[in-house]
Amino acid sequence: MGTSHHEPMMRSHREYLNRKNDIGAWDYTTNSKNLDRFFYDGMKRNKDYDNIVTIGMRGDGDVAMGKGDDAENMKTLSRVIDGQRRIIKDIYGTEDAVPQLWAIFTEVQRYYDAGFTVPNDVTLLFCDNNWRYIRRIGTDNERKRKGGLGMYYHIDMNGGPWNDRWVNTTTIPKLREQLNLAYRTGIDRIWIINVGDLKPKEVPIDFIMNYAWNPDAVKPGDEKTYLENFARSIFGEANAADIADIIAKYSKYNLIRKPEIQVPGIFNH
Repeated sequence: MGTSHHEPMMRSHREYLNRKNDIGAWDYTTNSKNLDRFFYDGMKRNKDYDNIVTIGMRGDGDVAMGKGDDAENMKTLSRVIDGQRRIIKDIYGTEDAVPQLWAIFTEVQRYYDAGFTVPNDVTLLFCDNNWRYIRRIGTDNERKRKGGLGMYYHIDMNGGPWNDRWVNTTTIPKLREQLNLAYRTGIDRIWIINVGDLKPKEVPIDFIMNYAWNPDAVKPGDEKTYLENFARSIFGEANAADIADIIAKYSKYNLIRKPEIQVPGIFNH
Protein backbone atom coordinates (compact mmCIF):
# COMPACT_ATOMS: atom_id res chain seq x y z
CA MET A 1 0.00 0.00 0.00
CA GLY A 2 1.06 3.59 -0.42
CA THR A 3 -0.08 7.17 -0.68
CA SER A 4 -0.30 9.50 -3.64
CA HIS A 5 2.34 11.70 -5.24
CA HIS A 6 1.48 14.64 -2.96
CA GLU A 7 0.88 12.70 0.26
CA PRO A 8 4.29 11.77 1.71
CA MET A 9 5.22 9.39 4.49
CA MET A 10 1.99 7.39 4.66
CA ARG A 11 -0.18 10.40 5.55
CA SER A 12 -3.24 11.40 3.56
CA HIS A 13 -4.01 15.00 2.67
CA ARG A 14 -7.31 14.70 4.53
CA GLU A 15 -5.45 13.94 7.74
CA TYR A 16 -3.52 17.17 7.43
CA LEU A 17 -6.66 19.18 6.68
CA ASN A 18 -8.29 17.73 9.79
CA ARG A 19 -5.32 18.77 11.92
CA LYS A 20 -3.99 21.92 10.26
CA ASN A 21 -5.26 24.15 13.09
CA ASP A 22 -3.15 22.10 15.50
CA ILE A 23 0.03 21.58 13.51
CA GLY A 24 0.19 24.75 11.44
CA ALA A 25 0.89 25.48 7.80
CA TRP A 26 1.93 22.93 5.19
CA ASP A 27 5.16 24.86 4.77
CA TYR A 28 8.48 23.20 5.52
CA THR A 29 10.37 26.50 5.50
CA THR A 30 8.44 27.76 8.54
CA ASN A 31 6.93 24.64 10.12
CA SER A 32 9.44 21.81 9.71
CA LYS A 33 9.27 20.65 13.34
CA ASN A 34 5.52 20.00 13.29
CA LEU A 35 5.58 18.49 9.82
CA ASP A 36 8.43 16.14 10.76
CA ARG A 37 6.34 14.95 13.70
CA PHE A 38 3.36 14.51 11.37
CA PHE A 39 5.51 12.42 9.02
CA TYR A 40 7.00 10.44 11.91
CA ASP A 41 3.58 9.49 13.26
CA GLY A 42 2.47 8.31 9.82
CA MET A 43 5.47 6.03 9.45
CA LYS A 44 5.29 4.76 13.02
CA ARG A 45 1.70 3.59 12.79
CA ASN A 46 2.37 1.79 9.48
CA LYS A 47 5.61 0.11 10.53
CA ASP A 48 4.16 -3.40 10.59
CA TYR A 49 2.59 -3.22 7.11
CA ASP A 50 4.00 -3.63 3.62
CA ASN A 51 4.34 -0.11 2.25
CA ILE A 52 5.75 1.82 -0.67
CA VAL A 53 6.62 5.13 0.94
CA THR A 54 6.28 8.36 -1.03
CA ILE A 55 9.02 10.81 -0.10
CA GLY A 56 9.39 14.45 -1.02
CA MET A 57 6.74 17.13 -0.65
CA ARG A 58 4.52 19.28 -2.83
CA GLY A 59 2.31 22.18 -1.89
CA ASP A 60 -0.98 21.89 -0.06
CA GLY A 61 -3.54 20.33 -2.40
CA ASP A 62 -1.35 18.91 -5.18
CA VAL A 63 0.27 22.17 -6.26
CA ALA A 64 3.82 23.48 -6.42
CA MET A 65 5.57 23.81 -3.08
CA GLY A 66 6.78 27.17 -1.84
CA LYS A 67 6.54 30.74 -3.03
CA GLY A 68 10.15 31.05 -4.15
CA ASP A 69 11.77 30.20 -7.45
CA ASP A 70 12.73 26.66 -8.44
CA ALA A 71 16.23 26.98 -6.97
CA GLU A 72 14.85 27.96 -3.57
CA ASN A 73 12.19 25.27 -3.69
CA MET A 74 14.82 22.63 -4.48
CA LYS A 75 16.80 23.66 -1.40
CA THR A 76 13.69 23.23 0.71
CA LEU A 77 12.91 19.90 -0.93
CA SER A 78 16.40 18.68 -0.10
CA ARG A 79 15.78 19.48 3.57
CA VAL A 80 12.43 17.71 3.42
CA ILE A 81 13.94 14.50 2.04
CA ASP A 82 16.86 14.57 4.50
CA GLY A 83 14.36 14.81 7.35
CA GLN A 84 12.19 12.03 5.97
CA ARG A 85 15.14 9.71 5.53
CA ARG A 86 16.18 10.33 9.14
CA ILE A 87 12.68 9.37 10.23
CA ILE A 88 12.78 6.15 8.20
CA LYS A 89 16.17 5.27 9.69
CA ASP A 90 14.93 6.01 13.20
CA ILE A 91 11.90 3.73 12.81
CA TYR A 92 13.30 0.92 10.64
CA GLY A 93 17.02 0.97 11.43
CA THR A 94 18.32 2.05 8.01
CA GLU A 95 17.32 4.68 5.48
CA ASP A 96 16.69 2.10 2.77
CA ALA A 97 14.83 -0.46 4.89
CA VAL A 98 11.49 0.07 3.08
CA PRO A 99 10.65 0.67 -0.61
CA GLN A 100 10.41 4.37 -1.42
CA LEU A 101 9.44 6.41 -4.45
CA TRP A 102 9.85 9.99 -5.51
CA ALA A 103 7.07 11.18 -7.82
CA ILE A 104 8.46 13.30 -10.67
CA PHE A 105 5.27 15.17 -11.42
CA THR A 106 4.54 18.64 -12.92
CA GLU A 107 7.00 21.15 -11.39
CA VAL A 108 9.04 18.32 -9.87
CA GLN A 109 9.94 17.32 -13.44
CA ARG A 110 11.69 20.68 -13.76
CA TYR A 111 13.64 20.05 -10.57
CA TYR A 112 14.79 16.67 -11.84
CA ASP A 113 15.72 18.04 -15.23
CA ALA A 114 17.73 20.75 -13.46
CA GLY A 115 19.77 18.11 -11.65
CA PHE A 116 17.89 17.48 -8.40
CA THR A 117 17.90 13.83 -7.43
CA VAL A 118 17.23 11.48 -4.52
CA PRO A 119 19.18 8.59 -2.92
CA ASN A 120 19.98 5.67 -5.22
CA ASP A 121 17.62 3.20 -3.54
CA VAL A 122 14.55 5.40 -4.17
CA THR A 123 12.46 4.56 -7.24
CA LEU A 124 12.11 7.45 -9.68
CA LEU A 125 8.40 7.53 -10.48
CA PHE A 126 8.00 9.27 -13.83
CA CYS A 127 4.62 10.50 -14.98
CA ASP A 128 2.72 10.66 -18.23
CA ASN A 129 1.51 14.02 -19.56
CA ASN A 130 -2.00 13.47 -18.10
CA TRP A 131 -3.19 12.32 -21.55
CA ARG A 132 -1.57 8.86 -21.65
CA TYR A 133 1.71 9.75 -23.34
CA ILE A 134 4.79 9.03 -21.23
CA ARG A 135 7.02 12.09 -20.89
CA ARG A 136 10.32 10.27 -21.20
CA ILE A 137 12.04 6.90 -21.43
CA GLY A 138 14.62 5.47 -19.06
CA THR A 139 18.27 6.28 -19.75
CA ASP A 140 21.14 3.84 -19.29
CA ASN A 141 22.29 5.54 -16.08
CA GLU A 142 18.78 5.69 -14.65
CA ARG A 143 18.25 1.98 -15.25
CA LYS A 144 21.30 1.21 -13.11
CA ARG A 145 19.73 2.76 -10.02
CA LYS A 146 19.11 0.38 -7.15
CA GLY A 147 15.59 1.76 -6.81
CA GLY A 148 14.90 1.52 -10.53
CA LEU A 149 12.26 3.43 -12.44
CA GLY A 150 8.50 3.53 -12.21
CA MET A 151 5.53 5.18 -13.89
CA TYR A 152 2.44 7.06 -12.79
CA TYR A 153 -0.13 6.84 -15.59
CA HIS A 154 -3.55 8.45 -16.05
CA ILE A 155 -6.56 6.77 -17.57
CA ASP A 156 -8.62 9.22 -15.49
CA MET A 157 -7.52 12.78 -14.88
CA ASN A 158 -9.06 15.53 -12.76
CA GLY A 159 -7.33 18.79 -13.51
CA GLY A 160 -6.61 21.55 -15.97
CA PRO A 161 -6.87 22.48 -18.66
CA TRP A 162 -9.53 19.76 -19.15
CA ASN A 163 -10.71 16.86 -17.06
CA ASP A 164 -10.73 13.36 -18.49
CA ARG A 165 -13.37 11.54 -16.48
CA TRP A 166 -16.64 9.59 -16.49
CA VAL A 167 -16.24 8.04 -19.95
CA ASN A 168 -13.45 5.84 -21.26
CA THR A 169 -11.22 7.61 -23.79
CA THR A 170 -8.29 5.18 -23.54
CA THR A 171 -7.85 3.19 -26.73
CA ILE A 172 -6.21 -0.20 -26.28
CA PRO A 173 -3.62 0.16 -29.10
CA LYS A 174 -2.38 3.45 -27.63
CA LEU A 175 -2.29 1.91 -24.17
CA ARG A 176 -0.27 -1.09 -25.33
CA GLU A 177 2.13 1.15 -27.23
CA GLN A 178 2.86 3.45 -24.29
CA LEU A 179 3.13 0.69 -21.66
CA ASN A 180 5.42 -1.24 -23.98
CA LEU A 181 7.64 1.81 -24.50
CA ALA A 182 7.94 2.24 -20.74
CA TYR A 183 8.64 -1.45 -20.15
CA ARG A 184 11.26 -1.75 -22.88
CA THR A 185 13.20 1.28 -21.58
CA GLY A 186 13.42 0.11 -17.98
CA ILE A 187 10.42 1.87 -16.46
CA ASP A 188 9.19 -1.30 -14.84
CA ARG A 189 9.75 -1.28 -11.05
CA ILE A 190 6.42 0.27 -10.08
CA TRP A 191 3.39 1.07 -12.21
CA ILE A 192 0.69 3.18 -10.56
CA ILE A 193 -2.47 3.78 -12.58
CA ASN A 194 -4.86 6.63 -11.83
CA VAL A 195 -8.21 5.00 -12.59
CA GLY A 196 -10.77 7.34 -10.99
CA ASP A 197 -14.18 5.65 -10.80
CA LEU A 198 -13.72 1.98 -11.61
CA LYS A 199 -16.83 1.25 -13.69
CA PRO A 200 -16.25 3.56 -16.71
CA LYS A 201 -12.62 2.42 -16.92
CA GLU A 202 -12.98 -1.34 -16.52
CA VAL A 203 -11.71 -2.17 -20.04
CA PRO A 204 -8.37 -0.30 -19.78
CA ILE A 205 -7.94 -1.47 -16.16
CA ASP A 206 -8.42 -5.08 -17.23
CA PHE A 207 -6.00 -4.67 -20.13
CA ILE A 208 -3.33 -3.03 -17.95
CA MET A 209 -3.54 -5.81 -15.36
CA ASN A 210 -3.19 -8.46 -18.06
CA TYR A 211 -0.37 -6.62 -19.81
CA ALA A 212 1.60 -5.92 -16.64
CA TRP A 213 1.49 -9.60 -15.69
CA ASN A 214 3.49 -10.55 -18.79
CA PRO A 215 4.32 -7.66 -21.16
CA ASP A 216 6.33 -9.85 -23.51
CA ALA A 217 3.24 -11.96 -24.26
CA VAL A 218 1.21 -9.06 -25.70
CA LYS A 219 2.39 -8.11 -29.17
CA PRO A 220 1.35 -5.33 -31.59
CA GLY A 221 -1.82 -6.52 -33.28
CA ASP A 222 -3.05 -8.46 -30.24
CA GLU A 223 -5.42 -5.67 -29.20
CA LYS A 224 -8.35 -6.97 -31.24
CA THR A 225 -7.93 -10.47 -29.83
CA TYR A 226 -7.82 -9.07 -26.30
CA LEU A 227 -11.07 -7.15 -26.78
CA GLU A 228 -12.77 -10.17 -28.31
CA ASN A 229 -11.69 -12.32 -25.38
CA PHE A 230 -12.91 -9.64 -22.97
CA ALA A 231 -16.31 -9.51 -24.70
CA ARG A 232 -16.50 -13.31 -24.92
CA SER A 233 -15.86 -13.70 -21.18
CA ILE A 234 -18.89 -11.54 -20.39
CA PHE A 235 -21.35 -11.98 -23.26
CA GLY A 236 -20.44 -15.36 -24.73
CA GLU A 237 -19.14 -16.46 -28.11
CA ALA A 238 -21.99 -15.53 -30.43
CA ASN A 239 -21.64 -11.75 -30.23
CA ALA A 240 -18.04 -11.40 -29.02
CA ALA A 241 -16.60 -9.97 -32.25
CA ASP A 242 -19.37 -7.40 -32.72
CA ILE A 243 -19.23 -6.28 -29.08
CA ALA A 244 -15.44 -5.99 -29.21
CA ASP A 245 -15.80 -3.72 -32.24
CA ILE A 246 -18.28 -1.52 -30.36
CA ILE A 247 -15.97 -1.29 -27.33
CA ALA A 248 -13.02 -0.30 -29.53
CA LYS A 249 -15.01 2.39 -31.36
CA TYR A 250 -16.54 3.68 -28.13
CA SER A 251 -13.18 4.80 -26.72
CA LYS A 252 -11.96 5.99 -30.13
CA TYR A 253 -15.00 8.18 -30.80
CA ASN A 254 -15.05 9.54 -27.26
CA LEU A 255 -11.42 10.55 -27.64
CA ILE A 256 -12.15 12.58 -30.79
CA ARG A 257 -14.42 14.97 -28.89
CA LYS A 258 -15.04 14.20 -25.23
CA PRO A 259 -18.31 15.40 -23.68
CA GLU A 260 -16.35 16.95 -20.81
CA ILE A 261 -14.59 19.46 -23.07
CA GLN A 262 -17.57 20.65 -25.08
CA VAL A 263 -17.83 24.41 -25.00
CA PRO A 264 -20.15 26.84 -26.84
CA GLY A 265 -18.99 27.57 -30.35
CA ILE A 266 -17.01 24.39 -30.86
CA PHE A 267 -19.35 23.34 -33.69
CA ASN A 268 -21.05 25.45 -36.36
CA HIS A 269 -24.79 25.86 -36.01
